[in-house]
Amino acid sequence: MNADARACMLAHAAVLRHAGLRAEALDLCDRLIAAAPADTHPVQLSCEIHADGGENALALARIEAALSRGVVTGALLERAGALAHACGDVVRAVAFWQRGLSVDPALHEAAMRLAVVAIADGRPDDAARLLDRMCAVGSETADRTMSAAMLLRHFGHDAAAEAFVDVYTALAPDTPERTHRLASLGRGPVPMRASADYVRHMFDGAAASYDINLLAIDNRGPRILASAMSKAGLAAGAGLRVLDAGCGTGLCAATVRPVADRLIGVDLSADMLAKAAERGQYDALEMLDIVDLGSAFPHCADLIVCMDVLPYFGDLDPVFTAFRKAQANGGYVITLIEDLSGAEACRFLPSGRYRHDRDRLIASARAAGFAPPTVEFCDTLRLEYGQDVVTRCVIFGP
Repeated sequence: MNADARACMLAHAAVLRHAGLRAEALDLCDRLIAAAPADTHPVQLSCEIHADGGENALALARIEAALSRGVVTGALLERAGALAHACGDVVRAVAFWQRGLSVDPALHEAAMRLAVVAIADGRPDDAARLLDRMCAVGSETADRTMSAAMLLRHFGHDAAAEAFVDVYTALAPDTPERTHRLASLGRGPVPMRASADYVRHMFDGAAASYDINLLAIDNRGPRILASAMSKAGLAAGAGLRVLDAGCGTGLCAATVRPVADRLIGVDLSADMLAKAAERGQYDALEMLDIVDLGSAFPHCADLIVCMDVLPYFGDLDPVFTAFRKAQANGGYVITLIEDLSGAEACRFLPSGRYRHDRDRLIASARAAGFAPPTVEFCDTLRLEYGQDVVTRCVIFGP
């Protein structure tokens, strides 16, 4: 099988994966691995197919089989570490990450994960040294420096973080992203939201590896959406007009498609929308800020799904106003926040995201004309530096 034929087969396997035909996709990957054992692409794809289904041990076994054949790359070792960690084996994860850095010292995620382990072990100085080395190699030095500052600030090592913030301030060009990032680390006024320019720039840059990165942090957005739809009594064949607001690469499309007669995805990032189009699940895709939903789709949506967008807004009022204007009579809204407990109504995080308490969420919904939620529940949305990020999912319905 020549290289062109293998590329076509790999593309077809990716299409089958997005269509939910995991067994068929894995079969093609196995055939590709047999034809070209040194090619990492089918190994990576088969790994992600297993991870899609929560089969982290099987995904890890795929990589270990490749390593045993002598197919050793930093990227594979970095991914193996993430999978071993997801399986609860921190010792093996550390070994994979350390080996990965010996193969490719520029690995970003491996260095970050090892720094988290060092902090958890009470070795913050070791973490800072790891982060120093991470910032000294590879490209995108400003981005790496900001990642180091965010990690240290997240764990309360503010003094160490400040040194990295100083370097970032000197290196980063004057862009909306720089302004937002510095504000999240206390170097500027807290904005009311992540600006459209910042969001567009960030997600355009993240689109190519977005799905893989979310698997690495055990993103559970589609599972939370499926649970919410079940609790709301929304079943396949409902024939709804659905807006996927902030659809990204379309991770939730397969979950919501069965209830949709027409499914429209909306996002600010052109590159994320291009990835969403590859899934073949949407009837239309629009580049749009979700605060403009009401003017673009007035009273058109029987269901609005907005799964990980509110954390980019400090002020939720414009978002719920847009939801209300786009909602059809008797329609549903399913959305979520990063849940905040304590005296604060909203907290601006070092990650550049916002966390809200329940009362603030309900107040914004009420101000837009929504009745109290018909269903609400808490769950873990994803991991951040190995820690659970708790989300509150709410359903506003008829």
